[in-house]
Amino acid sequence: MTRSMLVFLAIAFFLGSELYLAYHLRRLVGFNKIKSRKVKILVSFLIVAVIFLIAMIRFPFIFGVFIYISMLFVIFDILRLILKKLIKNTDVKDKISKAYMGGLWVVILGIVLTTVGYFNAKNFRVVEYDVSVNKEMDKELNVVFMTDMHMGTSIDDEALTKIVDKVNALDADMVILGGDIFDERTPEDLLYDSIEIMAGFRSTYGTYYVFGNHDDGYHGKENQRVKEITEAFQASGIKVLVDEAELIDDSFYVIGRSDSGTQSRGGLDTATVEELYKGLDKSLPIITVNHKPVDIQEEADNGADLFLAGHTHNGQLWPYNIAVKYFSSNELNKGQKEYGDLTAITSVGVGTWLIPVKTTGPSEICFIKITGR
Repeated sequence: MTRSMLVFLAIAFFLGSELYLAYHLRRLVGFNKIKSRKVKILVSFLIVAVIFLIAMIRFPFIFGVFIYISMLFVIFDILRLILKKLIKNTDVKDKISKAYMGGLWVVILGIVLTTVGYFNAKNFRVVEYDVSVNKEMDKELNVVFMTDMHMGTSIDDEALTKIVDKVNALDADMVILGGDIFDERTPEDLLYDSIEIMAGFRSTYGTYYVFGNHDDGYHGKENQRVKEITEAFQASGIKVLVDEAELIDDSFYVIGRSDSGTQSRGGLDTATVEELYKGLDKSLPIITVNHKPVDIQEEADNGADLFLAGHTHNGQLWPYNIAVKYFSSNELNKGQKEYGDLTAITSVGVGTWLIPVKTTGPSEICFIKITGR
């Protein structure tokens, strides 16, 4: 999908949401002094549009409330239409209409869900995964894996410092950052401050990073931003892997895949799966990191033992996660799954995109314990 198409869809979504909310606001508030229905909707639309725009720029939580209320109105309106078709009794229909209270309960539910989602987004829990690889290992390998911070949305420099402290307390052998640590809304000063803070991760083998589809910023300077982020990470001691394999301590490999989204915008080079695995000692464990959970079976067929991904956020917002699960190209929406001798893990992410709200569960820091046979 082209960037112009994405922009068009985004504008269509926001205008449609504002118009839909305006229609319900007209019914909910009343505007009794305004006689014309069209004028009521127009006034409502202008009010919603102004609040929508201000919230999107300055108050992301309120913006989240608007998004949720829009989705819930659609769901409840569909349910009401179904009930009208199924229920023939006029008295029952009237009671349902009165109980609906012009959509007031939808607004209340939207605020409640958004508030719960806000606390979920701010609750960084450590989730442990046990992985057994079908290869010899001298000792257990403990890996911290984090993805999708989207710095500046739900995570600021203060929250990141707490995350670093929490990760360091785990005493891991390695820290892997799986992309989308930044996005198009991350201020430049926060970007560089964040890299300085992440330089504080402590582990036996250091910190490794792969790019996600948002890191390059979408601002027409993708190549430049990829270069700047890479240089800043390297200067801080964090190794950036772009379609390359790194042999660590002569004991195991880490392969960092190039994100397809950033590739398409010209920011990263790319290699085939076969090229990446060519020449590797496949008697050693191989950890492959790809921002998106795609091509998992192909990675397994070429000798990978552990596949790590993020990107999905598990949909971030209920019930959008249902659509993501069944209609996206992601091969593993969340959690752990076996593909023959390969174990795949998709993290729901540490942060959130666009709004600081996550109603599909808390944010997670993955702590993966890897053992051999």
